[in-house]
Amino acid sequence: MSASINFNLDDDYKNISLSHATMRDCDLFGAFLGFIATLDKGRGVDGFFANERNIWLWYSQGCDDGYNYERGGQSESLTTAERETMEWILYGDVCQYLDEIAPENCGFSSHPGDGSDYGFWEFEPDFEYV
Repeated sequence: MSASINFNLDDDYKNISLSHATMRDCDLFGAFLGFIATLDKGRGVDGFFANERNIWLWYSQGCDDGYNYERGGQSESLTTAERETMEWILYGDVCQYLDEIAPENCGFSSHPGDGSDYGFWEFEPDFEYV
């Protein structure tokens, strides 16, 4: 998604988890996009999906762990290629967007001490050596 980011979250979001104790794509996808959807910045989540209709259906119907969704009354599953695209959307576009809107001196990532804890973690600003 190529949108210019013109805001950062305020300091209330420093060192705050968006998802904890899971590394399942379906859980992370729902948690991260659910958070983005709550932001009152005139930005919807559907832009992350471009022409990926089946992935959008899977997401909008609750991110089933088996990658199943319903279309036209029929149950379907994401293909292997669609799952790979979903991972690119999640770990590329969505995580990059969250990192770009992170509060000042924070980044969006897994916690350095707990790889299943994803959030906005504070880091030391660069020191200027004289």
